[in-house]
Amino acid sequence: FQKISAAEHQKIQKALDAPNKTGFTPLMFTVKGGFIDSTMSLLQADANPNVQHVESGNTALHFAVERGDALVLKALIVFGGNIFMQNKEGKTPLDLALGATEGDPKGCIKILQEITDLTKKANDIYASAQKLPDIATDSVFLLCLDGGGVRGLLSLQILMAIRNRMKQIQPDCAPLHEHFDYIAGTSIGGLITLAASALNASLEESRADLFKVVDDVFSTKPTFTFAAADGIAKGTFGMEMNISDIKTPRIIIHTVEAHVNPPVLHKI
Repeated sequence: FQKISAAEHQKIQKALDAPNKTGFTPLMFTVKGGFIDSTMSLLQADANPNVQHVESGNTALHFAVERGDALVLKALIVFGGNIFMQNKEGKTPLDLALGATEGDPKGCIKILQEITDLTKKANDIYASAQKLPDIATDSVFLLCLDGGGVRGLLSLQILMAIRNRMKQIQPDCAPLHEHFDYIAGTSIGGLITLAASALNASLEESRADLFKVVDDVFSTKPTFTFAAADGIAKGTFGMEMNISDIKTPRIIIHTVEAHVNPPVLHKI
């Protein structure tokens, strides 16, 4: 969750998405080679899955379906891959999947068809809601983020979908967390809450780091690695910051005192 400057982010982004002499970005290369760990590392570093190959116009999603790699395809979609982008022959990833013979083309086709259907349903819902609702100034609004390790990804994806739709309706709308008076989080939801409030981290930054937190802190089910969690918290937020320093929105972190039986809920 550690923040870097906008200028540093642009430099990193430019390097991550730079094509080599044959027109392949690092992400395209790892996807074509089936290197899942390297692919995830690049995605977590904010590599753009929608960059097109110089000659073919293929994106990383096109290369994933050519290999029939359903797992990588899912990861690319989670990190913002556009399933509707066309290459220079006018073919989408689904078009290529329908003609693929390697790997698991049926799995890729199923994923792409499901996302297509869900996108159509979302567009129908969007068409019925053309403006942001009015906020009652005499009310108090609370956002709750659940725990569950990697399942925190679902919370982030839902929040990003809401945020993106808000931007479509009103491009200059305030950041999502500013629409709430309180944000409450448990476990991984607590880390997301702290990142959004204390560091003003974007949802995309939180999503990228969520995978590292899950690997380091929840490395062995059902064991929770306290030392790893403690190290991440100190390295991210420092030793001097107090929750009381965060004035708006107010935040609530739920933890469990697990050394007693039954466990006791503890709110900070």
